[in-house]
Amino acid sequence: MNRLVRMTESDRARKTFYPTPEKLAEKLLQGLRWDRIESVLEPSAGKGDLARYVAGRLHYSRNRYPAHDSRTWAEAIKEADIDCVEIDSNLRNVLEGEGFRVVHDDFLTYETQKRYRLVVMNPPFDNGAAHLLKALELMQRGGTICCILNAETLRNCYTEQRRELAAKLKAYGAEIEFVSGAFADAERQTDVDVALIRVNIPQVAVNSTIVEEMRKAPTYKTQTVPSELTELVQYNVIEEWVNRYNFEAA
Repeated sequence: MNRLVRMTESDRARKTFYPTPEKLAEKLLQGLRWDRIESVLEPSAGKGDLARYVAGRLHYSRNRYPAHDSRTWAEAIKEADIDCVEIDSNLRNVLEGEGFRVVHDDFLTYETQKRYRLVVMNPPFDNGAAHLLKALELMQRGGTICCILNAETLRNCYTEQRRELAAKLKAYGAEIEFVSGAFADAERQTDVDVALIRVNIPQVAVNSTIVEEMRKAPTYKTQTVPSELTELVQYNVIEEWVNRYNFEAA
């Protein structure tokens, strides 16, 4: 059953898959400080159009020359810390063939402890609200989200999910720009209006008590041997390592 559901999701994603034109990617990501961006996530990565654009910009910000041939593009993709998620197995093969790191299939089930500085996304047009809500949840500790969304998702908030998304975008002070004809001359054409959404979520400091607790924790005990008995008492290596283990665990 899970296999059947996954295949159905993959088929639906393929039907609503519209590769991102370079000009639209440029418009979506204009104004970003590329020198401050380290780790990047692209959910619903498709065949990697957005990820490739990001890799090129990161390469230029670090090296001051563009990726212009197969060798430099391979270097750009390799040196960029970009994680990709893609539900379609054929497209995952394309991404991996390009050298991208694919970390999961279905973004809506993706869980990670990794902290990204940027999420850049062009989710399926018929399920964009769920994908953007997931991205907001993933980035709640801080970072930037740049998303291409079907404009109807925000213009026609007839579902609870869409209303929740609109409320969260308003609370975060998201920048929203509506664009017509963005895919008119694209690789796969559609006349759907899109919304370019940019959300900057303030970084949240993580309060860790690990170091303080280690200061309070008892240090491990070594075997104390009176000097007059050093020749008679054997050093207990096992006890020493048990004590060390207990200290580290504490």
